[in-house]
Amino acid sequence: MKKVIRLFAVCLSMVLILAACSNGAGTSSPSSAGTGSTPAENPGSASQTPAADNTDLPPEVSGDTIKIGVSIARTGTAAEVGQNCYNSLMIALDEINAAGGIMGKQVELIIEDSQNDATQAVNIAKRFIENEEVLAVTTGDSSTCNIACANYYEEAEMVLLAGTASNAGLTPLGNYIFSVAGRNTDEIPFCIKSVLKGTLGVENLGIIYANDDWGVGLKDSAQQLCSEAGITISAAEQFSVGETDYSSVLSKIRQTNPQAILVIAQYAEAGLIVNQINGMNWDITVTVTGAVVNDDFLKLVGEDAEGLVGYVGMAFVEAYPESIAFYNEYIERYNGRTPTVHSTCYEALTLLAEAANSLGDNLNRQTLRDALANAKDFQGLTGPITIEEDGNITRLYHVVQCVDGVWTKID
Repeated sequence: MKKVIRLFAVCLSMVLILAACSNGAGTSSPSSAGTGSTPAENPGSASQTPAADNTDLPPEVSGDTIKIGVSIARTGTAAEVGQNCYNSLMIALDEINAAGGIMGKQVELIIEDSQNDATQAVNIAKRFIENEEVLAVTTGDSSTCNIACANYYEEAEMVLLAGTASNAGLTPLGNYIFSVAGRNTDEIPFCIKSVLKGTLGVENLGIIYANDDWGVGLKDSAQQLCSEAGITISAAEQFSVGETDYSSVLSKIRQTNPQAILVIAQYAEAGLIVNQINGMNWDITVTVTGAVVNDDFLKLVGEDAEGLVGYVGMAFVEAYPESIAFYNEYIERYNGRTPTVHSTCYEALTLLAEAANSLGDNLNRQTLRDALANAKDFQGLTGPITIEEDGNITRLYHVVQCVDGVWTKID
């Protein structure tokens, strides 16, 4: 099935290249956590050829360190999301290296600034692919960026492990394409059944959504599942990523008299939308996606966030001791800043390291793919992670509400 899809992916990636995601450069170290990236020379291509047998290390793992490429937004409109990804990666990097790294070698991250732009992301992908010292790549980029890059990594037989891309169409694009974010096709059924229907009793819904692959994917799933659940969608209006004035779009939705509105947007834009809904004196139930369930969103929105209901696939609760340990480490290291759903980047890097270590001296770009495909019961922050047949994972979701300025689990 994947081979058939790969043929389609060649055309698909050329179209998606115009959408949105990645460029910039910098090599990270634990001491640089929390700082902006500094432009650096692009990674060069190694001239070595693969070893004739397994007695010598292949070029991907030669040298003093194991290099892993990272594509995240360090500047641009998604820089805050990128910062959350960066922070999580730095914690994972410290833990991996403190435990001996990979094959006894320290792990080095080659971090490039995607700016959450698909054209930039593709340029970065090409550089990572050409640099034979880069073993694999993980990203904190959007689904659009990852989809634009997927065919390049697949053709190069190089692992792309997405940390935050949840579009269900990503991982079927190739055998080397993986994600730990969970599928949007799992996310929205939970939203419809447990949040809109089960918690709020919604019968008539309006939707405002970002016009990127992530947003459109969630909207399409919502429309289908709402119909099956007996929820009427009175309006579904899109906005362009980067917009700041949503008054006309919100007015169109308001005219259809929905009982509730589902905001499908990243946290900066979702914050503006929620503030503008309140500024219109529109008395309507507002629900949000897991992308905005974090303290940064609450600080941005202020009192307008009170009562908001949403869901999250990364719950820092006592039921998951690993998540609490991570949470405490995060706020201590980053001066009270709290982790977000983008902490899945931590899981992505630690999963890569565990898979790589399982291979011993037989580690290279191709064998790493097989180790990831067979990863079972890896200990994630919120329970065991198993890579499924399509290269993705299944996440558990929880209903949350903003109560007294705090996201509170209510299911």
